[in-house]
Amino acid sequence: MEEKMLTDFLAGRLDKEKESEVLNWIEESEENRIEFNTIKNMLAFAHLAHEGRPGSDLLRRKARRITGAESGRLIKTVLRYAAAVGVTAGVITSLFIYRSANFREQLASTYQSVTAPPGQTTEVLLADGSRVLLNSGTSITYPALFVSGEREINLSGEAFFEVAKERDNPFIVKAGKIRVTATGTSFNVDAYSDGNEINVTLVEGSVTVKSEDEDYITTLSPGENVRTDLITGEYLKSTVDTYFYTSWQQGIITFSNRQLGEIAKDLERWYNVEIIFARESTRTIRYSGAILKNKPIDQVLEILKLTSHFNYAIEIDDDKRSIITIK
Repeated sequence: MEEKMLTDFLAGRLDKEKESEVLNWIEESEENRIEFNTIKNMLAFAHLAHEGRPGSDLLRRKARRITGAESGRLIKTVLRYAAAVGVTAGVITSLFIYRSANFREQLASTYQSVTAPPGQTTEVLLADGSRVLLNSGTSITYPALFVSGEREINLSGEAFFEVAKERDNPFIVKAGKIRVTATGTSFNVDAYSDGNEINVTLVEGSVTVKSEDEDYITTLSPGENVRTDLITGEYLKSTVDTYFYTSWQQGIITFSNRQLGEIAKDLERWYNVEIIFARESTRTIRYSGAILKNKPIDQVLEILKLTSHFNYAIEIDDDKRSIITIK
């Protein structure tokens, strides 16, 4: 992407369509993010130079507009002087962003969406330093920059959160009919739209769980889970082995006394297949155990067959989702 477009983005001179184009380009690859941060830091150096900071004479001689054939060489030259003036890239970036109120407002009102493809997990690092790992088929929507007050994202699917601690800025996850609030915590939310329940499991810290109309449900301590039944509206809080709810991060589907119909939903998302039950009674067979996600789907089905009585047929279609019929 042209450097001028990136600098116009940083200066707030682009319309909404162009802003989205830049944000999507930044998210495409680590190389793009590095290039963007390089230019952002370069402009920050120039900003500090004009304020008479230590080393500003040196910076002023090196900092010019990022246009023309010299731009790439100029960026590298100025970045070499970062150590000379004793300012780190992270601090400079923060100064630049927080001094540009208009730019911050634009980022706060610009939302991004990330979806983990079928059969894959995707990691997202948010602007506040929080880490989110998305399970297969999961989507989150979040602002490019959090402003003071609340850090809020929308979730559809399952994700594990490691929230950066900010006591005065609660982190809120909106997932279906619940709201999870944390300040600095590790927790898992399972809220796939095709499921009959939502599970919130706390690994570390503390979270408060409320309904979508802000009615208080419960506060979790580490090792606790709250299950919301979307059909009856009932809530059940219990002490659990958190591994059963977070093992998907290690590529393992873990289940305890779960019906085959529920396990099939996990398999559909991970293997991008459609599973049909020829007999309703087969759907209610219960299992406890673990499945490695890197195994082929037929091997997984063979393992499940060992403790029950069913057969299956696989109809492979290269143009769309393959269909598995469990008989």
